[in-house]
Amino acid sequence: MKVSTDGDGGGEVTDWSVDDVTIGNQTFDSSFVARCSLLCSGGEQSWYDVKLAGKYKWFDGSFGIAADSPANDRTHTVKVEITDRGTGRKLEAFTLKYGAVIPVKQLDVSEVGILRIRFYGWLGDMHVAVGEPTVRQ
Repeated sequence: MKVSTDGDGGGEVTDWSVDDVTIGNQTFDSSFVARCSLLCSGGEQSWYDVKLAGKYKWFDGSFGIAADSPANDRTHTVKVEITDRGTGRKLEAFTLKYGAVIPVKQLDVSEVGILRIRFYGWLGDMHVAVGEPTVRQ
């Protein structure tokens, strides 16, 4: 598995880190976290590409907004789309709310070359995270 962390929406800049994270009341030892760090407002987008090259069958991960996000207004949401970048086929879509963990288990990625995890919304003050992202054969 190979990862590209250079996705941002053009004007704004998103910093990615690999770290432990708390989402809601759950802590994950491994994760990737996105933080918008430049020209952030409410309509940012960022993505995380995972190069699978058709070698994996399943994707698992726990999605949410990091508990240490600096948001004063925690009612903001962030949309997530998981797609096959090569075909544009949407595999999963949902909305993140502060304090909630959305588990994705056994998402079929068996014929996916590049898996794109795209976030859209209040990334300036709502740091999005995927806890324990895992691909399996």
